[in-house]
Amino acid sequence: MNADNAEQKSGSPMRVVHVISPKRVAIDRGVGAVQVGDRFVIYALTSEEIVHPETGKSLGKLEVFKGTGVVLDVQRSMSIIESDRIPGRTIVRKNPAWVFSNPFRQGVEEIRDQPPLPFEDPQVGDYARQIW
Repeated sequence: MNADNAEQKSGSPMRVVHVISPKRVAIDRGVGAVQVGDRFVIYALTSEEIVHPETGKSLGKLEVFKGTGVVLDVQRSMSIIESDRIPGRTIVRKNPAWVFSNPFRQGVEEIRDQPPLPFEDPQVGDYARQIW
């Protein structure tokens, strides 16, 4: 069962129910609704509704992005999501003097992955939506 089906079945959107750390949160769906490895976006809603300037029609509340994450653990009625948003990679050049003196500009490079960024101010009550 995917998260959209879980939301339809329960009649309410998925919510953050506990902030474990800046990089881990628990949501209110468990076995049968999500699986280890599923990806989610965590977001909040603005308090005010956005109104179209010409028609005056309500466009709803704006979603404020807090991060993306992957399900690490599924329990009976909740799951743990860990941030997976990577800021980029660092390239470390070794022997830079040798690189610049070499006409072919060949050198040794080491690519280091950066640790995932934390969620942006995760709060109990934030929303979670599965992404593909």
